Amino acid sequence: MSSAEARQTAATAPWIRGLVFTVLVPGSIALYVPLRMAERLAPSGGFWPLGWFVSVVGGAGYLLCFLHFLASGGTPAIFFTRPVKFLIGEEPQRLVRAGLYRVSRNPMYVSVLLVIFGQAIRYWSWPIAEYGLFVWLGFHIVVVRLEEPHLREERGQSYDDYCRQVPRWIVRLRPPGSSLRAAVIVISAALFGCRAARFPATWRDPSPGQARFVEVQKDVHENWS
Repeated sequence: MSSAEARQTAATAPWIRGLVFTVLVPGSIALYVPLRMAERLAPSGGFWPLGWFVSVVGGAGYLLCFLHFLASGGTPAIFFTRPVKFLIGEEPQRLVRAGLYRVSRNPMYVSVLLVIFGQAIRYWSWPIAEYGLFVWLGFHIVVVRLEEPHLREERGQSYDDYCRQVPRWIVRLRPPGSSLRAAVIVISAALFGCRAARFPATWRDPSPGQARFVEVQKDVHENWS
């Protein structure tokens, strides 16, 4: 193989591995599973355009993040997948801080969630929305317990500075841990609203689950004040 062919192969490989990663990981999480869940569901007429809009915004966000990873010399693969880097690539050598990474430290995860919740809106589906919530909790655990300690060890002070400047998700909430509680409240409110729209009669008498939701709201309000 000539040097020119070798350079072309080296330039093409991250694209191929990045596309394989996209199909296997976010493609499965954000498209395959929700679509299988929605096989027997008919899209809700009034919310069909809104759901499409949310999913398209999420897809565009993922594409922008994907291109920034490739420009940095890697793919979005998580560090602990290095044993299969021949298939899906590996993280870039330098920290990605351009584009959407200026406003969120994890915009790719946010984009995947938008695709999922867009489908929940399109089909007005409580199960898909619940699935999206569990996916977010999984992302949160991976980010806090695995990715952030790894990046602090690899990048040192520069990553700490980045964390102080840019929120983990979209907005920065205090005290520590309030982002998890806030997200659970917001998503739960949306899910309860979805159920109320489909089954309005159930809201006449608060169920135990709804009463518990009100208690969580009060608890978070007291902790933040």
